Amino acid sequence: MAVIQEPIHYQSNGLMPGMVSRVKHPAKRLYYQRRMASSLALQTIIYYNVWYSILYFGLILLITGFKYRTQKINSQSIKIISPVLFSIWSVVEICRLVLAHIGNLQERVQHLAAFFFLSLFPQLLLVSYVVGLQPYPTPLEEIAGAIQITFLLAELIVGYHAIRYIIRVQATRFRLDYPYQSAVEAF
Repeated sequence: MAVIQEPIHYQSNGLMPGMVSRVKHPAKRLYYQRRMASSLALQTIIYYNVWYSILYFGLILLITGFKYRTQKINSQSIKIISPVLFSIWSVVEICRLVLAHIGNLQERVQHLAAFFFLSLFPQLLLVSYVVGLQPYPTPLEEIAGAIQITFLLAELIVGYHAIRYIIRVQATRFRLDYPYQSAVEAF
């Protein structure tokens, strides 16, 4: 009967690049062979959403200015609410996209969770106000808002699965590294 030995893995020493050392501990070997757990699909959607958000910002700014010059809006509250909601959308959109970008690339669950909740609460409601809840919407606003809602829904779905996957990978990494860390700290 043949005895099967575990293959020996070698890792380059960081201090002396020409020197290699044998990696004996399986958790450390898996740590050295670590792969990224970030989501390429989420990163792609974020990338295109950044460019579309810049376009959307300019478009809504121009349409709002056009509406105030050409249409007779009698309600003073609409004249105040629309710019305030647009300002809130602008600030939150920048924060949301930065959190998504950093959270996905650096595999930070707390950043991705903040991105997820910012997508749900203010952004989805603010864009839906532009699409259907505001008085006197223009067709261009409705189309641009529908595209923005599509981006938001795609980011919510893909972001949810990315968060779950990153949590699972980080929990596995923790379980693999924990016995080795506690043994090193004991000495």
